[in-house]
Amino acid sequence: LAHLQKYREAIRLDPKAPYIEHARYMLLKSHFYDSFSDNPLTPFSQTKEELNEMIGLAEGLLKSKNSAVSGEEVRFILGIHYLQAMNQQLLNKDDGQKKVKKLVQELHKEYPQSLKLLTLESLMQ
Repeated sequence: LAHLQKYREAIRLDPKAPYIEHARYMLLKSHFYDSFSDNPLTPFSQTKEELNEMIGLAEGLLKSKNSAVSGEEVRFILGIHYLQAMNQQLLNKDDGQKKVKKLVQELHKEYPQSLKLLTLESLMQ
């Protein structure tokens, strides 16, 4: 399991530091992969507040130009978080589906051979 507190502390200490996007990305990625075992749509224990925080982090990273931030990974994780939010009724189903479809279109355009794309499309069904 990742040490999420280290990333949170780095973000808290200096929100304008040159490493901030990487710290946010690592927090997003680590939280995501530590939150489930075999089905990302059923996290172990993720509060609504945590889910909203992760969605905010991911949305903020969508336009990142930092080479340490994978746009493919951010879109994949954000898509899963949108699906989770729809399941938890934090996001209107129609709005959520539009957001996920937009991410899928971006993944098709930028990463057409991506396994993450195939996974996200499968989980949408």
